[in-house]
Amino acid sequence: MVCDGIMTQLLKDLSSNQLHRSVKPLIFSCFGDISLAIGDNFEKYLMYAMPMLQSAAGLSSHTSGADDEMIEYTNLLRNGILEAYSGIFQGFKNSPKTQLLIPYAPHILQFLDLIYMEKDICD
Repeated sequence: MVCDGIMTQLLKDLSSNQLHRSVKPLIFSCFGDISLAIGDNFEKYLMYAMPMLQSAAGLSSHTSGADDEMIEYTNLLRNGILEAYSGIFQGFKNSPKTQLLIPYAPHILQFLDLIYMEKDICD
């Protein structure tokens, strides 16, 4: 599948320290786009994509005392994560494989709660 090469490269890029951080939110957004395009065939990438999203969500929670530039980056990161989750959810919609997302639900809800509690950062 063509997506294998694309997803491998995107995941490799996310792990790279040489890639500028501004690209990472866009990569997360691509996860959602790919899932929308291939539907529940995204299943084979869940075990790689979701931990990356969880890790980035955790990183985005450490913003206390951050300067304006870091707050802006955090907002971009959170938007990319939300776009990824949205695309993944929509890609699995009406699929018998939706139960594959259940293990990730607590973390996703925790992430949404964090955003809600820090809504002043997202303005």
